[in-house]
Amino acid sequence: MKPFILSTGKERGSPGGSALIICLILIVMVTVLVVGMTTTARMERVTVAAYQATQEAGFLARMGAHVAMARIAEATDATASWSSAPGLILRYDPAASDPIEIPLYSGSTSEVAEDISVNLNPPALVQPRGLILKDPAIVMAQQWIYLRQDGTFLPAGEVPAYSATNPAIGRFAFWTDDAASRININTAWTRRGANPGNAGHPSKVELAAAPPLTDVMVDAVNNFRVNHGALATPGEMRAVSTGADTAYSDAPEVFTHYNHAALLTPWGEPRYFLTTQAGNLASGETRYFDILKTGSSSPAKVSSLDPTKVSALFKELYT
Repeated sequence: MKPFILSTGKERGSPGGSALIICLILIVMVTVLVVGMTTTARMERVTVAAYQATQEAGFLARMGAHVAMARIAEATDATASWSSAPGLILRYDPAASDPIEIPLYSGSTSEVAEDISVNLNPPALVQPRGLILKDPAIVMAQQWIYLRQDGTFLPAGEVPAYSATNPAIGRFAFWTDDAASRININTAWTRRGANPGNAGHPSKVELAAAPPLTDVMVDAVNNFRVNHGALATPGEMRAVSTGADTAYSDAPEVFTHYNHAALLTPWGEPRYFLTTQAGNLASGETRYFDILKTGSSSPAKVSSLDPTKVSALFKELYT
């Protein structure tokens, strides 16, 4: 007969082993969380740094435009006569024998030098042409303008000396073209008899003067403007007329879609004068807010308004 021995549970294993496994699992989970949080923080820091660099680059890129705008505003005030040209404004002072030249570029130079100047017409990445002019061999060298941390500009072409307290934080270069010297695709048409305009009308500019545009092509462009409105960009000529894409691709710097005729809107349409009285119009002008029942009545009174004329004007302006 075997004796009966009461088990104490020690031979089944200690419960301390289970606690150890649980602790290890918790440590692994905490480690994974800490590593994940660290990785996320590092990625966010890189993202923020990249966003900051993008914003700084954008500010520097726009700074060239703002400098050009400031020079134009200063040169074209109402106290003097002036004329514009690509990259330049000539200001005429009655007391001076020669006009004052106001450059609309950062600093002209004949060659590109590292850290001093840059070519603004480099070859495009996806097309065998320059970014501004078609021929990438034409170098548009402009000097850098450096900006220090305190907001001061260095003279064009001057490389900044090292400064631990006021380092250089960026640079920019720019050139301002004069679109007024380009062919306006929203006003130019032809000098042929098909154009009924007078000799001074903006449509008398010969659009076909830019090869390989032909009379058939420019007539198609004019018909599109008449039936559908102004072109939003010069590139839209490619969709309006077959063959016009070659003209734009060959010389995009020749065309503009902005309007510079005083009596036309930026979309090439006749301008409305802000008056309800025909007697206030200049000689030869016909478009005004013709919304009154009688021309001498006041537009401030609802009873003076002609609903039919108001509806027609609204349709003309907003459709």
